[in-house]
This record gives sequence, C-alpha cells and structure tokens, in this order.
Amino acid sequence: MSENKTEDSGKRRGQARQFAADESGEAGINEQVVALYQRHSELFQRDEAQRRRYFERHPTFFGCLKCMDGRVEFPTMTKTARGLVKPYRAVGGRFELFWPAFQRSFALWVKQAITHDAHSCVFVTCHFCSQRHDLGCKGWNNDVVAARGHMEKLARQMTEDFGEQLVAIPTTVDTAFDNLVLHGPGGDISGDLLQALDLASIRDEIRRVFPGIPSQVIEDLAPFLHGNAERVAELRANPRSGREMEHDERVIAIGEGFDGLAAENFALMNSDVNPNLDAAVVLAAKMIEKKLVGPAKDAQATVFTNIYYGNRRGILSSLPAMDKKCAVRRARGLQEFAQMHIRQHCPALWNSGRLYFLTGVTREPTRELEVIEQGLAG
Repeated sequence: MSENKTEDSGKRRGQARQFAADESGEAGINEQVVALYQRHSELFQRDEAQRRRYFERHPTFFGCLKCMDGRVEFPTMTKTARGLVKPYRAVGGRFELFWPAFQRSFALWVKQAITHDAHSCVFVTCHFCSQRHDLGCKGWNNDVVAARGHMEKLARQMTEDFGEQLVAIPTTVDTAFDNLVLHGPGGDISGDLLQALDLASIRDEIRRVFPGIPSQVIEDLAPFLHGNAERVAELRANPRSGREMEHDERVIAIGEGFDGLAAENFALMNSDVNPNLDAAVVLAAKMIEKKLVGPAKDAQATVFTNIYYGNRRGILSSLPAMDKKCAVRRARGLQEFAQMHIRQHCPALWNSGRLYFLTGVTREPTRELEVIEQGLAG
C-alpha cells in the first residue's frame, strides 16, 4: 500500500495553519477549506488509476464509524490514501442501527460489496487520550467504559444483522499516539504492539485475534495495521506536546464528502444521517466557542455544509447518484439548520464576528468542490 500513502500529516497540518496565519479579509477560513479541497481533488483525479489497481488487489470494502472529533483521522493514523475507507461520523461515534437514514445508507454499502463479490469490514470505534483523561471523547464526557460498551454492542448488532458478509471490528483509538487497538475473540491487536512485525507476521496476528475471519479480509486489513504501526512509532519517537493533543478544530462540517478536509485536528465532522443532528451541531459549536471567543483576536471558524452530487463511481460509493439541484437544496437546508441552532445556543460565538459560513456541493467522481454561498454568519 506504500504507493497510496498519504502525505506527511505534519506537512498537511502546516499547510492548513499557514492559511490561518496569512488570512486577511472576511473569507480567510473559507479560503483555507477551498484550498484544501482543490488540492484533494487534484490528487484524487491524479491517483484514479492507482486506486483501481489497489482495489483489484484488495477488494474488501472498508468503512469506519467514528466520532466527529478532528483528531480521529483514519488516513493519517494508518498512513493510507484517502478514499479507501468510507467514513461515518457522529458525536462520540454513538450510532444506532435503527436510525433510518444511517441504516439505509449502511445497508446499501454492504449490498454494494456483495455485488462486487467482496466482503465488508467496518471499524466501529471509540476514542480516548492515554496522556490526559480530560482530552478524551466529549461525546461520552470522557467515560471510556461507557463508550467502549456502546461500541461493542453496536459491533455485535451489525454482526447479527449482516451475518458473514460483514466483519465488524470494535476498535479503540488512543489519540495521543494515534494507536488503533482492535478487539477480537482472541484478544487485542494494536499498532503499538506490531511495530517490529512485517506484513506476513501481522497477518498471522490477525488470524490469532480474529479466528475464522475470511482470508481476503485478513490480506486487505494487514496494510492498515502496518501503516498504523509506522504511525505509532513516529509519535512514540516524537510525541505530541500537550497543546497538540488538545482540540484545535475551526470548522463545523455537516453533511458528507469531507475527505477534502485533509488537515489533522481541523474540523468537527458530522454525517447528516444522525437524527440528533441538532445536539451534534450545538456540541461542536460550544467546543469551538471555548477556543475562539477569547484573546485570539484573529482566529476564525466556519460552518461548512457539503453534499455529493453526480454519477457515483468506484467501489466506495454507497448511494445512487444525486441530482445537483437536490444536493444544493440539501446543503443549503443543513446550513440554515446549523446556523439556527448555533444562534440559539451559542450566542457568544454567533456574535463574535469570527464565525463564517460556507455552503458547497462536491462532484463525487472528481471531488471538485463548488461553493454555493459563503460569508460572515450573524
């Protein structure tokens, strides 16, 4: 998978922060988002043939249920290319299979794997910070036991509902060192414990921890764990500072298609399959409000809504093509919805003069972002 590795995460973070440092005028934070999407689209189109070759060798469909937390960046944590794993995000990763929109989207994704004669494998995650308890998951009030209990319950339910077609793996994420801990019937396997192993040995460890898992899934899962082992080794050698472990997001992202936000700890992202989206928006706004309303006079934040449109292609697409007009209406509606709740529940942020908005739609086949509306909120 080395040909699909992401650029160094520190470089991406530096790129994102450079825009913030140089910003002038009211659209600084929005320019940063647009620039990240432009770069992502260029790379996505450039690497299309490479992705096709990758999926020919590794046909398993991978997905990830995770928190909105911008520190939980799976491509960075596994040193893999964007577009290999389908993301679903909600506060605390607190998904429920009975949520109608989520159930429909997820079932379609699993069905599409079946049409490609492939299995599905989903990482069902929760997260914590091993270095500071207070920097854990705000969606669970830093209660690791409760978060893990829900994660394991959800993984069991997915296995019950989708049977042998789906491999659901409970995965705990330590955001201090980006360490992924996969929990299986035979014990745990983690990037931290795999640092000295090659791919063949990693595959043996997967078989030990997950007896009975399909051989092709083992083959396709191993590169993610190999990349995570490399990532953990990097952070063990050069640990994050206390400041770097903290939340530093500046974007409240709602909708779908957020692969373009290729900057670690930059955005709080929520899929709009969540029926409790109002609470998610308010929590994200309050987290940013604490950072933004204060002495950092030049800091900005934005509410970014985005929806895919166009003829979907590639094995990771899970829904039928959406008409552009429908995508625009959905993105605008989400923007109005988010602003209404921020205005009602976060008046300090709303009246700060630092909160902006950006409404867009993204052409799915090329990942090109089209800005519909943008400006200063409030």
